[in-house]
Amino acid sequence: MKSSFNTTTPKIVGGALIGFIALTALYFFILAPIADNNKSSDINSQTSTSSSSSNSNQSSSQESSKPASTTTPDQATSTYNNGTYSATINYVVPKSDNSITVEMNVENGKVSSVKTTHDYSDRESDFYIANFDSLIEEAVTGKSIDNLSVGRIGGASLTSNAFDDAIATIKNEAKS
Repeated sequence: MKSSFNTTTPKIVGGALIGFIALTALYFFILAPIADNNKSSDINSQTSTSSSSSNSNQSSSQESSKPASTTTPDQATSTYNNGTYSATINYVVPKSDNSITVEMNVENGKVSSVKTTHDYSDRESDFYIANFDSLIEEAVTGKSIDNLSVGRIGGASLTSNAFDDAIATIKNEAKS
């Protein structure tokens, strides 16, 4: 009796299975994070609107201290005044409204220290903000304020975006 087993069938099925696995991996590692960033961008448009309305109220909460005019060679090339600056940004998360206050010391155009305080009410924000706070100082200290922008620190994309909004406000305050 002649066998009807086709030797190419296992190769076709195996190739299809490998292709399916590769496409699944492509989606989860490349396309899903891009879609998540686009979703964050949609939410960030709400954040920007909220931030701009809070910026008009934050002029009284922003502080700047400008030391006596002692210039160093690095400072002569910096377009930012040395000092301590503060900005508060309100932003929207899925379950509530949050705010972040960023206090930043700028020396010779670089961040010498940063401190953040937060106002939030939900437990999910607590998790993300704790991760953000544990990593933010290391991420920005010593960096030039001119091009400073943080990515998704500690998985807290909305808090990171609000932090970037605060940096923009601080940069405007610190400009000479």
